[in-house]
Amino acid sequence: AWNNWLMNALKADRSTWETTLRDIGDHIAPYSHEFVLTDGNDGRRRDDSIINNTPTDALEVATSGLFSGLCNPTEAWVAMESVDRNLNKSHGVRMYCDAVSEILISENARANFDQVVTEDFESMLAFGTCASQCLESFERAAFWYYTMPMGSYYIANNAKRNIDTVGAEMSMTAQQMAEKFPKENLSAAVRDALARPGGSVRRFDVGQIIAPNPDYRQGNRLAKHMRYRSCFYEIN
Repeated sequence: AWNNWLMNALKADRSTWETTLRDIGDHIAPYSHEFVLTDGNDGRRRDDSIINNTPTDALEVATSGLFSGLCNPTEAWVAMESVDRNLNKSHGVRMYCDAVSEILISENARANFDQVVTEDFESMLAFGTCASQCLESFERAAFWYYTMPMGSYYIANNAKRNIDTVGAEMSMTAQQMAEKFPKENLSAAVRDALARPGGSVRRFDVGQIIAPNPDYRQGNRLAKHMRYRSCFYEIN
């Protein structure tokens, strides 16, 4: 109930922006927004509203320029140092920071970073904001990125005007939910779909809330006491 209440509040807060965001998407970036949960799996053409392709071409050029200038995979674009400037004078500290930077670049190269950051740049240039998640992974790389198209997420600021709350809605198949969540956490409808022939591709609407954890305890490394919490729930 709390998740639904917060999601609805976030939706209401963004509602006055949706007409403008939809217009931008339809005329400049028709495949970069998902205001309806079914949009992610809809293969129909969405570029009918484009009268002149100049803005779309400009967006493509600007996205490529941002990617090449900020995170070119052929260059060492990550550099780390200590917040303590005196420590940065130490050869050992510099060696450590360089090693961590190389690891990050290597892991990004093995992950899907290049694809997702390109989508983020496009969204930032077209809509003025973007959102993506960096998730832990145990396969090709240490982490895996997931982009959230414009329209699929909602955001809220804290007192310092920093974004600290994100709500997202997505469409997932029963098989995807079985891979992501423990079996005991799946609803009866999802378990029933998995038990039926062909039911694994049945889709369900899923919500996610990322927000400050009211049970946060500084210095406590238990998951339930982390600074933020992430909760998935089946919308229906």
